[in-house]
Amino acid sequence: GTIAPQMVVGDQTIEGQQDNNAAGVAEAFQYTAVASGTVSTLSFYQDISSSAATIQVGLYSNAAGDNAGTLLTSATFVNPVRGAWNTLAVPPASVTAGTKYWLAILGPAGGGTPVFRDVFSGGKAQASAQTNLGALPATWTAGSTYSNAPMSAYAMAVPGGGGPTLTPTAA
Repeated sequence: GTIAPQMVVGDQTIEGQQDNNAAGVAEAFQYTAVASGTVSTLSFYQDISSSAATIQVGLYSNAAGDNAGTLLTSATFVNPVRGAWNTLAVPPASVTAGTKYWLAILGPAGGGTPVFRDVFSGGKAQASAQTNLGALPATWTAGSTYSNAPMSAYAMAVPGGGGPTLTPTAA
């Protein structure tokens, strides 16, 4: 039978704080994976007041210094629905339960202001040092750090650690 995807990284609650960054500035939010699997979709909640016509959401590894690291997979939402959850399929990326990851959001430079939801006080978040991004960077450059994670965004995955285990046979 088909195994239903499950949330592996993120927050499926519509949090109470409206937040935004200027177009061209990405912000990443740290999470600990609750399960292992291969990520197949990324979702985020766009606030009703958002004016961004395009929003990118990406999943990053955790790097040295407890900062966002390498972009593992991402989605580009064109005209995402305001006041609603938006979901897109993404190239597969493997995550491991108990490991830290980051979900980042960007309204590309030259576009409107993305408005999303997060918490007033919580876990670690950080802005990108770059301020004129047209796309999420392959490698994150940490800017200012905040304590407003989680953002209302999540990654769904097909559970499990990959393919079948092969038992070696004697020659």
